[in-house]
Amino acid sequence: MTDDGLTCDCDHKPKRGWKGKLPVALDGNCWPVDFAATMLGCSEKDLRDLIRITGLEPAGTMRMSSFSRSGRNPRAYDATKLVELWNGMEELRERIHG
Repeated sequence: MTDDGLTCDCDHKPKRGWKGKLPVALDGNCWPVDFAATMLGCSEKDLRDLIRITGLEPAGTMRMSSFSRSGRNPRAYDATKLVELWNGMEELRERIHG
């Protein structure tokens, strides 16, 4: 096989899911999606779709219980970025529907 100069020779693979995400502090600066949707007054599905479309990366994971349990801790996103995303969507909606 010849090198056509178009193939990537790097070993970088995008991180998926929770792998490599560290726990965030429970200081109110990061929110899990369900809590953010409640605070912003939107549906969780809409917020998840917006996060997916914009490619917002989670800040880390949020430990929701103090005892050991099976399963994953939910991803937490920077609260400021979530508010900015949702406000931007609201502004766009207002411009479109005038």
